[in-house]
Amino acid sequence: IIRMASGETLDLKAYEADMRHLIDTYIERMSRAPSRRSARSACWS
Repeated sequence: IIRMASGETLDLKAYEADMRHLIDTYIERMSRAPSRRSARSACWS
């Protein structure tokens, strides 16, 4: 639980599963996407 400056509390446990799914999906898609660095270096060679 996070206590905000206003005195409000926020329970993040309700968001944990959704955030894990979002992060896992991002990592998976980034690992499949072509690297910008390798594409850039191919243009310079």
